[in-house]
Amino acid sequence: DVIPPDPALQAHQLDNGMRVWIRPNANPPGRVYLWLRIATGSLNETESERGLAHLLEHMAFRNSTNFPSGTMVTRFEEIGLRPGAHQNAFTGHEHTTYTITLPNARPETIKQGLLALSDIAYRLELNQQALDLERAIVLEEARLRQGPEQRIGERMRAFLLPGSRYSDRAPVGTEAAIRGITLPAVQDFYQRGYRSDKTALVVVGDVAPEAVLPLVRAQFDGWKKPAEVATSGDAGVVRYRDTRALVITEPEIVKARVRLTRLVTEPTGYTVSDLRRTMIQMIAESAIARRLYQLTTERKVAAE
Repeated sequence: DVIPPDPALQAHQLDNGMRVWIRPNANPPGRVYLWLRIATGSLNETESERGLAHLLEHMAFRNSTNFPSGTMVTRFEEIGLRPGAHQNAFTGHEHTTYTITLPNARPETIKQGLLALSDIAYRLELNQQALDLERAIVLEEARLRQGPEQRIGERMRAFLLPGSRYSDRAPVGTEAAIRGITLPAVQDFYQRGYRSDKTALVVVGDVAPEAVLPLVRAQFDGWKKPAEVATSGDAGVVRYRDTRALVITEPEIVKARVRLTRLVTEPTGYTVSDLRRTMIQMIAESAIARRLYQLTTERKVAAE
């Protein structure tokens, strides 16, 4: 009962282990979306590297073989792209993902997008100037994130996944670790973390797969697969079956929230039964959330 794949989706694997997924979609017409997901995130950091994966993500747009001295952003602006809206990236516990939304499906435009992502993947030229510039930006970003939501998230992760790397490896890192990161440390993390066999490229848009795949190969076939086998490491999550409760009080949060979380280890969504169970759970959660909202709203109206 494995869920059949979308017949329109084409899946390929390059000789270096990189996976490529291409999905034609002409709505909206003339638009192409590129996602490069590298399975390296904050869980891959050591204690002294906390925040390095996110810092490297910022540095990736600064300097590379084909886009030196910050020209990656300006060259995409020339064809109508805006940083943040059409060219972006984000770092999580388990991955770093780079996204580009292309304004048209012309081969030369797709080639430029793939050239940029392949430069990020294995042709970055990391230097001290880029590190200093992006370190200041990341530190400011970390300061702006400090607040009740950040504190709640940290306490919840420590409560739900005690002792695991999820609880103490937030992608934003720590100020002390970020300040102490050196250029050799960034270069070492890039070499060991950005691997072709830990990478997937997704192309979705108004394209013909048979025309896109050669463009992908032209940019990524040169990425050599490391000799050593990739390891994911143990995140240290310990399964527990007891019911636990946590009450968090934050003076800056003016609304009460109730959250139910279930710790599971098995993957969901791969078989028909998994999908059915997931859909039932989503419907139940939505119904409970709506009922709680109605109760609180009715009480508020009655009180007024």
